Parts: sequence; structure tokens; C-alpha cells
Amino acid sequence: MCLYVCGIQVDTGVVPLAGTLEEVTTQGLDGLADRCAQYKKDGCHFAKWRSVLKIQKHTPSHLSMLESANVLARYAAICQQVSVIIHWHRRIMSTLYRAPGTM
Repeated sequence: MCLYVCGIQVDTGVVPLAGTLEEVTTQGLDGLADRCAQYKKDGCHFAKWRSVLKIQKHTPSHLSMLESANVLARYAAICQQVSVIIHWHRRIMSTLYRAPGTM
């Protein structure tokens, strides 16, 4: 027996996060409650959200981590209000950094 659970990605993409070193934040909270309620009526049981962190020598910044945590918390609260299961996709963007003089 195979059981499929339908879901949908609900964020609307990433945009530059002002005041950071080319870090981004995820958009899509505006109107999310109405969209999730409609998705639930249409048979979707979970909603997927992207969260992107850039890992380098000076990133992620404190601002980026706070922004990501705040957006994820608001997304989760909205989904829970309409009984949609939350699922976030963590995307870690990393550039290997080695300090001078190390292997």
C-alpha cells in the first residue's frame, strides 16, 4: 500500500537582506494564511518553506540568523492556524574557508 500526502511550496522566493554581506531572506508571508487555507481545502496537507543561510568566514550574520528564525516562526504559526503541517527546506550555501597557514 502506498500513501501519498500532497503538499506545496508556499514561499515566494528569496531577496537580498539589506545590511548584510550578500545574504538573503525568504518572502511570502503576506497573504499566507489565506493561501494555506485554500491549499488545505484543495487537499494539500503540508506547506514547504525555504530558509537560506550563507556560511562563510563572516556569515551568517546575527541579523540573517534572527531574520531567518523570525520568518520561520511566523510561517509555522500561520500554518498551524489552518492545520497545515510545516516543512522547511534548509539550504546551506557554504564556501570552504581555511585560515592562512593551515592545511
